[in-house]
Amino acid sequence: MKRNKRHATATFVRGIDRVIAIHEAGHAVGVILTAPMLGWRHDEVLNWIEIHTTPVALGVPQAITCGPLLSKPMEDYCRVQGVGRSVDARLFADMRTAGLDLTDWFQARCISSVFASLAEARETGRTFDEVMASDAADGDLNDIMRDGDWCGMTMDEIQSAVWENAVLARHYIELPEVWSAVLALADKLRPGTMSGRRATRIVIEALTG
Repeated sequence: MKRNKRHATATFVRGIDRVIAIHEAGHAVGVILTAPMLGWRHDEVLNWIEIHTTPVALGVPQAITCGPLLSKPMEDYCRVQGVGRSVDARLFADMRTAGLDLTDWFQARCISSVFASLAEARETGRTFDEVMASDAADGDLNDIMRDGDWCGMTMDEIQSAVWENAVLARHYIELPEVWSAVLALADKLRPGTMSGRRATRIVIEALTG
């Protein structure tokens, strides 16, 4: 079902499509869990979560979870080198030449991306493959493909990494405290914007009991 048509049959809670709330909560929990892989503290990786009750415009996501794109070592490199240009394949080639670890960065990005589809699959009873093949995962897949390309990976390597990291992410999302964190955050999401600080607090409280 297309994301922009899902509202016709989906369950709405407080004006938000429940499945979209679960999807974004999955992203947020995945981002927080992978923070150490990127050199960030758990409270440094979420800027905000924004959800609209209906599609905004063609090409504009109905929901987005925003945080730092780069790892802390990558940002430190850019600051020291005085890098002011936008993030692109050339910058990543420079970072790779400088010896920065791109593997953990890509893995963390991949895990947090597939976390959302795994959460949606668990909530809806669909398979992970079904969710990933739907337009609900289009943006996530595009991000993964772009990130892999920046890291100099081939298409086959990127596709293999998606499924390998999905296995790892599935292990975590099946942990009771992790799934509770996804549900706790989804239950608190409302139309509009939630600060990263508040979202992180909700997730950490659920993870730690």
